[in-house]
Amino acid sequence: TYKVNNILFAGNAAGLTDGFLGFGGLNAIEGGILAAQSIIKGYDYNLLMKKFHKKIEGFYEFRKIMNRYSNNDFDRVVKLLGFPLVKQIIYNNPLFKLK
Repeated sequence: TYKVNNILFAGNAAGLTDGFLGFGGLNAIEGGILAAQSIIKGYDYNLLMKKFHKKIEGFYEFRKIMNRYSNNDFDRVVKLLGFPLVKQIIYNNPLFKLK
């Protein structure tokens, strides 16, 4: 839960830093905005925070996979991404675009 009695958890207290690289500044700002809306307009804060929960869980699962990799595994991935054919597939494919 992101709300206990009259206490709303936002930012790092709500776990809004993503589990992949530890960033989450935009999540923290948006979480603060949602907390303000909850206070001012009376919205259910836990319901508003539901989308963050899914996103953070996804990053956490991805991070668990990445933790299994060794430095040599990362080196191989970087080398693979440097091949011209792979670059062309990644850069020209709309499925690999980040939101």
